[in-house]
Amino acid sequence: MRGLLILLFIVIAGWGFHARAQVGSDTAYVNFLMRQSDTLRMNKKFELAQEKLREAIRVFDERKMDKPATRTYLIRQIGGLYLDQGNYDAALQSFEEALDYARAQFPETDRNIIRTYLDLGIAWYYLGNFDRALLNYEYAENLILKSYDENKDLLANCYNNIGICSYFKHNYKKALNYYKKALEIAEAKETGKPSTRIASMYNNIGICYKYLQDYNQAINYYNKALAIKRLHRPAGHPDLVPNFNNLGTCYLSLNQNEKALGYFLKSEKILLESLGNDNPKLAPVFTNLGNTYIELGEYLKGREYLREAIKLHRKVYKNEFHPETGRLYINLGNSYFEQRRYDEALTEYRAAYEYFLPKEHEYPTLLAEAYYKAGQVYARKKEYDTALEFMDKALGKLHYSDTDFEHLERNISPMDLLTALSLKARTLVEYYTYKNDPRRLNEAETIFKQAIRILKYLKASFREAGSKQILLDKSFSTYEGAIAVCHQLYQLSEDPRYLEQAFEYAEQSNSILLQEAVQKTNAERFANLPDSLLDKEHNLKVDIAFFESKRFNEEQKREAADPQAINSYNSKIFDLKKQYFALLKTFETQYPEYYALRYASNSVSVETIQKELLKPNEALVEYFVGDDHIFAFAITPDTFVLEYIPKILPVEAWVEEFRNSIVQYNPLREDIHFL
Repeated sequence: MRGLLILLFIVIAGWGFHARAQVGSDTAYVNFLMRQSDTLRMNKKFELAQEKLREAIRVFDERKMDKPATRTYLIRQIGGLYLDQGNYDAALQSFEEALDYARAQFPETDRNIIRTYLDLGIAWYYLGNFDRALLNYEYAENLILKSYDENKDLLANCYNNIGICSYFKHNYKKALNYYKKALEIAEAKETGKPSTRIASMYNNIGICYKYLQDYNQAINYYNKALAIKRLHRPAGHPDLVPNFNNLGTCYLSLNQNEKALGYFLKSEKILLESLGNDNPKLAPVFTNLGNTYIELGEYLKGREYLREAIKLHRKVYKNEFHPETGRLYINLGNSYFEQRRYDEALTEYRAAYEYFLPKEHEYPTLLAEAYYKAGQVYARKKEYDTALEFMDKALGKLHYSDTDFEHLERNISPMDLLTALSLKARTLVEYYTYKNDPRRLNEAETIFKQAIRILKYLKASFREAGSKQILLDKSFSTYEGAIAVCHQLYQLSEDPRYLEQAFEYAEQSNSILLQEAVQKTNAERFANLPDSLLDKEHNLKVDIAFFESKRFNEEQKREAADPQAINSYNSKIFDLKKQYFALLKTFETQYPEYYALRYASNSVSVETIQKELLKPNEALVEYFVGDDHIFAFAITPDTFVLEYIPKILPVEAWVEEFRNSIVQYNPLREDIHFL
């Protein structure tokens, strides 16, 4: 037996000596190990591949080989293999080791250092720390620009990665800017037909435009991406499906539902022919088709697709939780609600909240939505106490407090809270009408007041014009309800405070989006503010919102939340807000015109109008035209009246006609005759 062991040892040792002899020098042996590692990596034998690289590093160190670029590359490759395995912490450690080594060997702008910064950005990206990823990418960008001639080939990837991280931080303008920079460089290098890499860049730009709600520009870039993909893929290839889906969702957002349907049907046809009818990739396509058919009023067909999507979810995830499954139940409930089939809607909403309940800490907003949707159904059934009970459940999941508005961003999802509060207020108004109980009307007035406080918070925190347009859509009905309640309370009490409050709400409604746009445009146009300060203002608001979102998500974990992470987010938010307020102070002292235009409040009271605006025998008449009501405010120097006008006249059409007459009027036209 011992002889056999010795024989085996000799054979194995002889093989190792033979391999070393075959490759000759130390450099050749290192190259041989690197080739072996590459082969093992392609075969997904990552740990064995790392062993070969470590052996190569050992040879380097033992032989004191003077090739620091190769040694840096070997360490980076080990980190890359950790990325392949999903071990991002170990990858980060390897890249940091590579950076420490490279910085001791090379000047600051050497490409080995720059590549390692890019690797560190990738590791932080996969760890979900986009802020740290951006720091590394932007440092790499700075080094590349300092050594442009030697390292310009690295710039496109660097720009693209900055764009990706900015996208995930919801800074879509910054992402768009960097994606376009990356595209310009990449296109300049292309020869022959454009590559799929260029198609991906076009797609990324389209996604940014979509989130900025510039849907026509998004469609333009999506079509460019699709045209390139078609050069590399045959018609009907599954790789074309994401492009069709992107186009479909844009047309759906533009209410061009028939066009959207066409793209979703193309996706369905391709996947059915290539993958069969039970492939999980069909689930999002079925979801899109279901929602589109419902938008088109084909409820039965839409629900069939949504139920097929649920079946695929169950097949793929089995007993595992997936939030999209619960969302499908909500969509089914919405379709029944629109048809006033309230019992069936309630069944679907119940399925949704029962599905989300075991994961209430991870998905409180989705559970809240299922609750307030159910409450809305009970209100339609005139079961108001049950309706209010479900709406209070929703508010509880959103961590609503009627006293803690100082820390609003910490405790809730403000947009969902706004929806839930507005629904509750409307339910209380219906309850008042049904039971003639004035207490319900007073409760509704209080709830509307709190909803409007949230509107003001959202107005200050939303960054993009598209987001503010969504806010306008949400806010208009809230203000209409608040004005109507104030009018009813005035009729009951004859308390003039309710008239003044109604007028203030009307003024706020008129200014919530328009004032922001006018102030920002005028401020930037007339205040001669440097672009660098405008960018700093924008980026600080983006970063504050990002870390507030990270903190909120961590706090939702309740007992499982990481206190150290929360403290870190709080510290970061504090530092960013300190910088932001310091910037505002700079605006106030050095650019007072900008500060006044951008941040001054322009609201006006009834008393101010009466004392400072109106002359004797003059009157101001202002209208608020809502979806269900028209209110006329008539102010003279001595009186103030609010009149409710039934909405039975085509006021919007008259206003549109009047506007067109102003726009179309041209005194130089020869076909105009004066009387």
